[in-house]
Formats: sequence, C-alpha cells, structure tokens
Amino acid sequence: MSIQFTNDATTFLAANINASVTTITVVDASSFPTLASGDHTYITLSTPTNSTKEIVKCTAIVGNTLTVIRAQEGTTAASFTTDDRAQIRITAQLFRDIMLAYASLNSYRYTATAGQTTFTGTDIHSATLAYLPNNIIVMLNGVGMGTVDYTATDGSSIVFNVGATLNDEITIVAFTAFGVSDHYKKSETDALLAGKVDDSQVLTNVPSGALFTDTVYTHPTNHAISVITGLQAALDGKVDDSQVLTNVPSGALFTDTNTVYTHPSNHAISVITGLQAALDGKTTESYVNTAVSNLVDSSPATLNTLNELAAALGDDANFSTTVTNSIATKLPLAGGTMTGVIAGFESTGIDDNATSTAITIDSSENVGIGETSPARFLHVKDPTGGNIVAFFESTDANGSLSIGDNSGSVNVESDAGAMVLNVNGNTSNGGGNTEALRINTNGNVGIGVVPEAHHNTHSALQVGGNGVWTSYKPQGASGEMDFQHNAYYSQAHGGDRYISTDEATKYRQVSGAHQWYTAGSGSADAAISWRYGMQINNDGIVTKPLQPSFRVGSTAGFSAGTNMTHNTTYHNIGNHYNSSNGRFTAPVAGVYFLGMQGISGSSTASSEQNTRFIKNGSTFITDNRTRGYTEGSYHLQTVLELAANDYVIVNQDAGTTYASAQHNQFMGYLIG
Repeated sequence: MSIQFTNDATTFLAANINASVTTITVVDASSFPTLASGDHTYITLSTPTNSTKEIVKCTAIVGNTLTVIRAQEGTTAASFTTDDRAQIRITAQLFRDIMLAYASLNSYRYTATAGQTTFTGTDIHSATLAYLPNNIIVMLNGVGMGTVDYTATDGSSIVFNVGATLNDEITIVAFTAFGVSDHYKKSETDALLAGKVDDSQVLTNVPSGALFTDTVYTHPTNHAISVITGLQAALDGKVDDSQVLTNVPSGALFTDTNTVYTHPSNHAISVITGLQAALDGKTTESYVNTAVSNLVDSSPATLNTLNELAAALGDDANFSTTVTNSIATKLPLAGGTMTGVIAGFESTGIDDNATSTAITIDSSENVGIGETSPARFLHVKDPTGGNIVAFFESTDANGSLSIGDNSGSVNVESDAGAMVLNVNGNTSNGGGNTEALRINTNGNVGIGVVPEAHHNTHSALQVGGNGVWTSYKPQGASGEMDFQHNAYYSQAHGGDRYISTDEATKYRQVSGAHQWYTAGSGSADAAISWRYGMQINNDGIVTKPLQPSFRVGSTAGFSAGTNMTHNTTYHNIGNHYNSSNGRFTAPVAGVYFLGMQGISGSSTASSEQNTRFIKNGSTFITDNRTRGYTEGSYHLQTVLELAANDYVIVNQDAGTTYASAQHNQFMGYLIG
C-alpha cells in the first residue's frame, strides 16, 4: 500500500453529494494518479470561497468515479454541490505517508487566526514544530511561499511578514538530515574483490551444499539423491503408493518378499466394523450406580424414594397447575391491583431505608410526606429545613400541577421554563383549559394572552391582548414607565411595534413628566411612528406640540367685496390654514379662538371699514365696523364652535385694508 500523487490534479464535482456518501463523481479524473490495489491519495473538497473544506482519502479511481473515506485529518464531512472543487493539495497526512515511505521529512499543519504571523509549538495533530534552517517548505492554503515571505531561523517557529487570514491552512514540510554509513568507494571494493574466484575459475557440477573457503573445497556431509549415482534407479524398483495394500488390519506383517500377508492372532476393537458403536450404546453397572447416587444425593431419609416424594406433594398429579393457580391469587413483588379492602390496615410509616420515616398514613387517612403527624389530607414538609418543599417534574415539554374542586380546577403549568396559570379546568382530568396568566422566562406577564417578545431591558405586563404596561428595569427618575395600547417595545427590533393591525396609543411617565402619544393604523409587528400630542412637565406646565394653531399676514391690501388671502405664514401647526384660498379648516370638532387685525386704507374721515368672519362660505359669524381716517387700526375676535372640516374666511365687506404683513393678520387656535 503506497501513497500516489500527481501535479496540478484538479477537477469539479459532477453532482451534488451529502455528508455520508463514499463514492463521488467528478467532471474529469484524468489528472489524478492511477491507483493500483492498496494505493491511495488525499483529495481536498472545497467550495469556491474556500469557506467549507473537507479532506478525503481516495482508495480507488474508476473512470470519473472516486471511492473515498470521508472526514480525514480533523476535517468534518460536509455536503457539496455541482462545480465545487476537488483537487490534490499538500496535506499533513500526505507528507506523513511520504515520510513513512521515505523517512526523510516531517510535516506540520496549523489553522490560522485572523492576522496571525507566528506559528510554533504543537500543530492540529499535536506534533511539535522542529526543523533545520534552510531545510523546509512553507505552504499557505496548499501554495508554496517564497523564503522572502517569512523568517525561519530558530528551528522551532515560522514568522510571516504579513498576517494570515482567519482559517488559512499553514503546512510546513521539514526535511531531516541523513547520511550513508557502512559503504565503500569503488577503489576499496576493487581491492576487496581482487584475488577472489571469477567466472573462469568456477567449478562445474559441484554438489548442492558444497562450501568454499578462499581456495579450499570442503565436501558436504549430506547429499541430495540426485548426486549419488544409481540411487534413484534402485529406489524406482521398490513398492510405491500404487502397490500398497489398503484396509490392512493393525499388526499385519509382511515377509521380506513383500508378497505374503500374515493375519494377526488378535485384533483391536477399531478394526472390527461396528463393534465400538455397539459397545457405546450399552450401560455399565458403574454408570448406573453413579446415576442413582446422584439422583438421591443428600436427600433426607424420609424423602429419598419416589413414594415419599409423592406423599410430600399430596399425591397431586397436577401439583404444578395447583401451585401456579395458587400463586396467581397473590400480589406480586412488582405490584398489582388489589380487588378487596385490607381490613384494619394502619401504617405508622414507610421507611425509605434511611434514619427517618418518609411517608405516614394515619388513622384518619391523612398522608404525611416528611411529616409523621399530618394535619391535612396531604401534608408535605422538608424535614431538613430546605426552602424547596416539593418538586414536580415532567418528562414532557410541559409539566403541570392541578388543584380542583367539584366544579372545576386551577392548573399551574411549566411550559419550557414559563409559568402558566389555567382556569375553568375539568376535574375529571385535572387540567385547565383556559390560559389565564403566563409569566415567561424574562419575567414578563401576560393576563389572558401570551406576552409579546418585550425588550429585556423592560418589565412588561400585557393584558387581554393589546393592553401593555412596561417599565424600564434600572431604577432612576430617567427610566420611563409606559401604558400602551396595541404597542410593545420589541426585543428583536429594538423599538416599538404594533401588536395587531390597528391604531396605537401610549401614555408615558419619565423624568417627572407625563407624555401622551398617538399613532395611525399599522400592520402587526410593523415599526410605529409616534405623534407626540401633549406633555405635563415636572413644573406642571402643559404643552401640546400638535395643537392646531396658525398666524398669517398679507403683504397685499384688500378692497371691498373680497375674501382676504394672507400670503405670509408665521406659524401653521398642522397646516390647516390654506394661503391659496384664505381658509382655516377645523381638523376636529371643538371650540376655536379666531382673530384678525388690520389698518384702514381709506382717505376720508367718514369712510366705513367693515371686516367679518364667514363660515363655510355663506354663514355670517361676526364683523367689525369702523369709520375713520387712513391707517386707523381695527380688530376682530371671536370664540367659535366648529365641526370637523368646517372652514372660516375673513371677508372685506366694505372699505379697504392697508397692505402690511405686520398689521394685516389672521390668527386662530383650538381651545378644546
């Protein structure tokens, strides 16, 4: 059995393989070595990125089919797909096999960490690196490295100039020193052969076994038949195998002439056909005496006859059946079902082979475990003073304990580490059928619902599906506490998510402040974009960042009979004022404050100025009438109840208004 290898032996898989197959079909195996019976080579299977590698031992190649032994040299059998690579690379075992064949080199194999430059000590096969400087080959992922790429001078470590990549394979081949001993130069060999017998001096027809010193012939002590003249011919005239009589009795004699047979007077048993078999079937007296003695053995005198034994068995010919039927009425040691009452039974204790009583059943049928005077139907106590009195464990994924009355039960269940409380159970099976409460492994609680995967930095109580109360675990004023509907703080996403497809709300207490948030409808588990609606800070100040409010002005003047459109916006929270048509539209039903101011643009003292609020284009609300000179100031204010989508405009009914964004303004806000 020998190792075989060729240069540049590489190909690709022709079909997918799993981790267990031992025959692999490749695209072209012609570059691989020819393997005779007992030969082998090592082939590395790898993905295109080299992220998965497996070394196999190839023991036969027929056409393009390889017979292999999987998972060699510490690698793991893996699955590979079409076009993954199969090639002969330099491996540690390849060099070891070469060493076994030639005993002149050692090899070492290391798997690099990210950025590793120094390789020393034991390799992945527990071999300790040792080498002679200038007698090594260093390979990175099967490719030889130049001596300028590393330093190897101390005989025990290799230092790369550039750090290796994670999981790079480093192979180091170290050639051992060797020398030739016990040899002669040609001139020394010629001197030793001088004077010896050469071809011209060799004797012919020398008997087998004849010995020579340098010049003296010594005749051998023994001779072969062929070298003794006439011996074979003399033997040829004697009796051979074809002339020997068969089936001659033991002791038969022949005279010298080998032709006269003398029958012996006595015969051995073996030469009389059938005699030994006939004798073997007979019984001797000694045999019978021994058998009877063994049967009686050391039986007492009253039981050493068949009659005495029959009497002892009650002369019952069916004794075995009688005993079997009797035993069938007994309770076996392994336990069984009692069909009657054990009258007067009272146990003072069942000993567990320890120093104290384990279980007690008193006269009132109270049971005590660890308690010798049970006060209730079942009284369990840890006599050692431990804090775990009882432990109930199921081999199933769920274990439960039920407590029931005559109309139902409560069931406490362990579900993969979570505690579940079930109610409205059926006492006939001891189980709860409605989950009422669950505490999962993070300590989060669900009432009537399995709690969502809340973030592990918060403690959560989830009620009835969409109601959630969460609190930041670390203590401190900056830790928030939230009351949410249809929202939870997700562990998987690190932010608030919808529980179900619907709107969401949140009330938060944080840093001494109260905050309210809303969100539009979103899909289950989608991220929530909160709208920050109101806050009462630690000083009791209320702010409503989204409260509808606006203030606008106009750089253009207005004449009688026109609706004012203010083109300068100072603020417009919610964008409910439309500068293109001058309308303020109520986003929700409520009571609103509305106001306007302006400066008269009239040139006469008796001119009349009249501005008014109009709702929904036709309903007159209120107005402001003034008479005066140019640039006389006037104001209009009102508190108005509007329905959602009602709108209000400012109408210049009479006179003119001066063009000035600072003086000609329209404003309003939602009161509540």
